[in-house]
Amino acid sequence: MCASNIKHGGNRNDSNTWVILDLDDTLVDTSDVYYMARETFLEEMVSLGFPRSQVLEMFERTETKNIKRLGIFPERYGQSMKETYRQLCSQKGIRPSRGIDHLIERIGRIVIQRIPQPLPGAIPLLKWLYRHYFVLLISRGIDHYQRRKIEAAGLEHFFDRFLIVDEKSVLTFTEIADVLGKDIRSAWVIGDSIKSDINPGIKAGARCILYEYRHKKYYWRQEYGKEPEGEYFLAKKLADIREIIKCPEKWPRQNSRLFRKSMR
Repeated sequence: MCASNIKHGGNRNDSNTWVILDLDDTLVDTSDVYYMARETFLEEMVSLGFPRSQVLEMFERTETKNIKRLGIFPERYGQSMKETYRQLCSQKGIRPSRGIDHLIERIGRIVIQRIPQPLPGAIPLLKWLYRHYFVLLISRGIDHYQRRKIEAAGLEHFFDRFLIVDEKSVLTFTEIADVLGKDIRSAWVIGDSIKSDINPGIKAGARCILYEYRHKKYYWRQEYGKEPEGEYFLAKKLADIREIIKCPEKWPRQNSRLFRKSMR
C-alpha cells in the first residue's frame, strides 16, 4: 500500500510536506518564446545571404558567452543577435546596416513583450499542489519580468509565496526554510535545471524531481557537463509529478555516474 503524503480528505494542513517550484520551462514555456525570437532572427539573416547553419552556430556560441559574462536577463538575447550580425558582416567584409540593427532590436524585444504560456498540465498540477501543500515558487531572473509572467498566466493564486532571486543555491533553500520555520527535508524541489534546482535541492536535503522539459520543435541539452550529485526522481511530463509525490516508493530513483562513483 502506498504511503501517501496526503491524508484522507486532502487538507492543506494535513501534511508537513511542502513544495518548492521553478517557473521557466517548468510551469511556463519560456524557451518557446526565445525559440520564436531566434527563428525570426535566423530567417532575417538568411534573407541577407548568410548560411543558416553558420548564423546558428555563431549565435549559440555568442549567447553562451554572454550568459556567462552578463547573466540572466532578457535584453541579453537581442544583444547576442546584434553581436552575431556584426561578426557575420566582419567575416564577409561588409559594413553593418543601421536599419538591420534596428530590426534586430525589434526581434530581440520578442522575449520581453511576448508572455510565455503555461505548459501542458501546469494548471492542473498547481491546483492539486495548492489544495494539499504549502507551495513556494522560487524563480531566477529580473523581478518585474518574472512577476509579469506569473500574473499574465494567472498563476499567482496557486502559491503561498513566490520569490524572485538572482541565483539558486543550497543557502537559498536552507535560509528560506529557516525563515518559514519549515524543515527542508520535508520539501520537494521541482524544476528543469540540474544546476539551479536539483543539485542545490539534493545538497540541502530535500527530495527532488527533475522535470524533463522538451520543446515541441527542437531539442537541446541544457547545462552540458552538469550531473545530479545525488538521487532524484525524473518526471517526463508534469502529470508524473503528482504521482511521484503521492507515492514516491513506486517510482525509480535516478542517479548519475558522478553519484555512483562517490558511493564506492
